[in-house]
Amino acid sequence: LMKKEELSEELLACQNSLQTCRQEAEGATQKLSGLRETIGSRQKELQELDAQKDELKAAEAELEQLRQSKLRSEGELGSLRLQHEELQAAVTSLSGEKDEKQRSVASLHEQLQDLQRQVSEMKKEKEEELMKKEELSEELLACQN
Repeated sequence: LMKKEELSEELLACQNSLQTCRQEAEGATQKLSGLRETIGSRQKELQELDAQKDELKAAEAELEQLRQSKLRSEGELGSLRLQHEELQAAVTSLSGEKDEKQRSVASLHEQLQDLQRQVSEMKKEKEEELMKKEELSEELLACQN
């Protein structure tokens, strides 16, 4: 009878132990399930981070292209500025030449006016001389008669 009681207690203890093991196993299973979910969500986060990393690399490549384009544009702008300065110098030079030629034309115009006055005076003098010659011719003719 005693042995039966001991066995009964042992059986009860084993059943209790088994129940505890089952509860611990169920807790561990739930914990494992939670860990699997966490791992799954972390993997999704990693995939998202990888995608963001790829986007950043693409953005960096685009930024580098823009930098290179900017450098080319700055070079072209410098070249255009130099051409602009050269053109301004040429315009200034041409403006000086124009002014010089205008002064020359004005001087030639004055010379022409002077020559025209001289020609007018010479014509008057020649006309006067002709008139004097005609008068002298008439007087000579009158004297001869």
